[in-house]
This record gives sequence, structure tokens and C-alpha cells, in this order.
Amino acid sequence: MAKELFVAPMEVKAGLNGADLEKFWVEEYLPNITELPGYKVTLHKAVYGPRKGQYMYQGHFESRERAAELFPTMGDATGSEEWQEWTANPVWQTLMGFFDEKWYGEFNEYAEL
Repeated sequence: MAKELFVAPMEVKAGLNGADLEKFWVEEYLPNITELPGYKVTLHKAVYGPRKGQYMYQGHFESRERAAELFPTMGDATGSEEWQEWTANPVWQTLMGFFDEKWYGEFNEYAEL
């Protein structure tokens, strides 16, 4: 079973700042988000290059099969009922509130070879 990686460049919404996002990630998100079996989220900050200072969201699926379970219809960001229940978590909602919604169309998924 190959792992699958979801990658999306994230833009912090106008009027919000990266320092607040990073503080929320460490102090609120990491200790309070529930586990979703077969899926893990990481957040990265660019330190070099044209996106320096900007963020990258990564969703790590344990397998391509697990990705298909959570998102049975390709391109449908609403996902499965299990995904919708998990993303209804107020901590997740607050995290997503930091980001400009234009990122939803600017993502890629990669299968590990």
C-alpha cells in the first residue's frame, strides 16, 4: 500500500498574521485536535525561496486506499461522512479560519512510489 500526500500552499488571510497562526498551531491545534485514523496533518513554513514566510499544509494518508475512503469522489473537497465529522471539530474550524480560501483549488496529491 503506497502512502499518499496532500499538499497545499496556504495564504494567511488579510488582517491575520503568521505569528498568531503558529501560536495557535502549537498551543491549541496540536494538543486538542482528535486523531483521524490513517490521516495526519502537518504545517510547514517556507524558510527560503519565493514563498519564504508563507505556509504549506500537508495531509498524510497512510495509504491510497485510505485517501479514497475519506474522499470517495475525486475533487470533492467535502469528503466522506467520516471526514465531515472530523472537520466539524471547532479546533479544525479555527485553524482553517486563518487561511484564505483560494487555496482550495491550488493543491496536489502525490502517491509514494
